[in-house]
Amino acid sequence: MYDIVKTTQGLRDDMKYITVGSDIGIPATNKPSRSEISLLVDYDKMKLLTMIKRARYDLVVNPTSKVFTRGIAKIAAEKRVGVCLELRKLYYLRGYELSVALRDMRDVVKLCVKYKVPIVLCTGAVKSEELRSPHSLIVFGQVLGLNAKQAKMAITYYPEQYVRRVLDVKKREE
Repeated sequence: MYDIVKTTQGLRDDMKYITVGSDIGIPATNKPSRSEISLLVDYDKMKLLTMIKRARYDLVVNPTSKVFTRGIAKIAAEKRVGVCLELRKLYYLRGYELSVALRDMRDVVKLCVKYKVPIVLCTGAVKSEELRSPHSLIVFGQVLGLNAKQAKMAITYYPEQYVRRVLDVKKREE
């Protein structure tokens, strides 16, 4: 599997960190390099809109239906910015909170399918116990409203396209 580097955009004087699974303490830059997959993790609606318009990030991680609206979905489809949905977000929720999180994810998936925004499904595992099989991710995609073919593309095709895009940039830089 591919390591995806998560970057967060700093807020004024706050120093955020790049994480690979767990925090390793490298300060994030304001401009993510195009030679790595960059994920927008910590955002609000206005920040998400400006970052998608500028196409600075490859993937938006776990957007909620309040933040990821129709207008943002249209712009994300034009700029080829995908949505990454992590299964880990649901591990520690129970009852009402779990149902609200699933509803938000389903709403985001509906918008992504409607406007053809790439969806990436991942475990978001920090510990080895949180890893899941590809079949589990496909079932997770089907629970969220994808058909089997779309769910398979979300765990194989789209992540591979983002990695290829990064490798092409690295080749051009050399």
